[in-house]
Amino acid sequence: MYVWYNGRRIKWRCITYERIAPIIPVLEKVSTDTSIPKFATHLVYVTRAKYKGEIESKIVYSLFSKQPKRADTYWFVYLQRSDEPYEFIYHITPLSEQKIFRIDIHAGFKLGFHMGSYIGEIAKKMESEGKVDLLSRYPSLRESGIKGDYRFMVVERIMHSIKMSFYKNIILSLYSIVKKFTTSDSQILDLDPSSVTVESVPLRRHHNEAL
Repeated sequence: MYVWYNGRRIKWRCITYERIAPIIPVLEKVSTDTSIPKFATHLVYVTRAKYKGEIESKIVYSLFSKQPKRADTYWFVYLQRSDEPYEFIYHITPLSEQKIFRIDIHAGFKLGFHMGSYIGEIAKKMESEGKVDLLSRYPSLRESGIKGDYRFMVVERIMHSIKMSFYKNIILSLYSIVKKFTTSDSQILDLDPSSVTVESVPLRRHHNEAL
């Protein structure tokens, strides 16, 4: 428990955020850049950014600095557990018309987090309102009315080329070992394993954080 608590605390202190506004035009260009292999029709990230104008640096790194992620539609989803047992409230923020959305979901603690079904139901309602196109973009499939695929991204931060105190390095190393025997993020979110991509990005330390 000591390793788990302190390992999570250290990693949380390393979370950095960026303004999302400058990222949107770049993401729009990536989406239409046919020289980049298409990664998915609908690409979904879970974000921990409470403020709608921010996004985690690890997601930006995943989108652009790893294999560029070209998709027709991007979804950034913020999940929060509600104190009301069966409450289910969501708010949609369009960041780019028909292409990039932020979804804020408040789900009651009795409902749990069922990411795949939540997004599926919200997307269907948005489609009925003309806010998003869920059909496949491949002509042969689109003519038959086949829906586009979903790909859920789980971004793991790992220690790589980061300078920390000996104590913190030991804690994080032990935390990484313990985490292998715990429930994965994709299981917590109740995601279909066949539609999940787990990607590793470097853990980064705040510049003003003590070593």
